[in-house]
Amino acid sequence: MKKVYFKKYSTRDDIYSFLLSKDIEKEIAFEITEFIRKGKAHNIKYSKQWYKYQKIMKKHNIDSTYIENCKKIKYLFPKSNILNSVVYIIKHIAYMAYYPEITEKVISKAPRLF
Repeated sequence: MKKVYFKKYSTRDDIYSFLLSKDIEKEIAFEITEFIRKGKAHNIKYSKQWYKYQKIMKKHNIDSTYIENCKKIKYLFPKSNILNSVVYIIKHIAYMAYYPEITEKVISKAPRLF
């Protein structure tokens, strides 16, 4: 049965924490995290550097499915951006619930994005 790593890399902070938990040095863990976050592991142009990082991760007993899934990442947001989005959505829903007429006026005057 394959392991699922959805919870282990939902943000770049999670990847960094996971690498630190596997006893990878802070500087190297940060380099690997930034490399994955920017989607460079996905890019053929950076294959030599990705190969080097793969060797480091395998040396520290990180599962090959985790490494392959990291390679597929094209971009990861920091945790703070995700939290800001969630807070914005909660505020928006609260305004819609408590002030529906004001919210409707604001939404009708807002420019259409698509």
